[in-house]
Amino acid sequence: DTYAPKHGGKLSLRVPVQGSASSLFAHYASKGPVLFRNVAYANHPSKAQPHALFSLTEPVPAQQATVLVAWIRHALMTAGVKGVDGHEDLAPRLQIVPLPTLDFNDNMIRRVALVSPDPTLVKTAESMGAGLRMTDNEGGDRGYLMPAEFDAVYSQYMSPAKRWVTATPLLQSGFHNNKASKRAKLYARMFTQAGLPQPVRVAEIGGRTDDYKVSAKHGHDKLPRVRLLVEFAEEVPGPITLGTGRYAGLGVFASK
Repeated sequence: DTYAPKHGGKLSLRVPVQGSASSLFAHYASKGPVLFRNVAYANHPSKAQPHALFSLTEPVPAQQATVLVAWIRHALMTAGVKGVDGHEDLAPRLQIVPLPTLDFNDNMIRRVALVSPDPTLVKTAESMGAGLRMTDNEGGDRGYLMPAEFDAVYSQYMSPAKRWVTATPLLQSGFHNNKASKRAKLYARMFTQAGLPQPVRVAEIGGRTDDYKVSAKHGHDKLPRVRLLVEFAEEVPGPITLGTGRYAGLGVFASK
């Protein structure tokens, strides 16, 4: 059996807090209270992060993934959803993940996932995002976010798998000088930063990347863009996003 902290778990365990050790000594000396907090644990909990699924009333080309994320982020911020701007480094962050339709070379974004390690933040975004209207920089109507059910396209991005391939190009956050050793260290750091296990295989693959919109902010438009095939030793649940642009709709992976 493997137990891990999980919101809504059926097993409640005592967990130490600041002052627990001192309170234990005091308890045996004077029978005072022991300080602790109760934490819910679940047996074999899913490793997938909490998420909410939406569909778009107006599809967007995959090449405009960063633009779509900006529209959704602005709409959520206007609605008062917390954690979507990414300005608070220590607070849980709500990630907007566009999910291009890959079948038949469609390459249009019709679905979006809102993801966060904080289930409360996801529930709030799910509630406030339903029917949310999006607008572009000129105030033009760009359709609505609509609650959606899990389907085959969502499964490509959310279900556990060993092999994953980029659906939108990855922005490399460092320079590896084309040396295999430096490239391996760069990718290892990117997986660590994303909270993912180290893969057993990482391979760069061909595919056009220059037609994808990349923000010039912080020089992101100057960073190398690559497509990757990644394989893990064990199945890893999605969504998987890597690289500097992973919070802007780039570096999104689909199972292969």
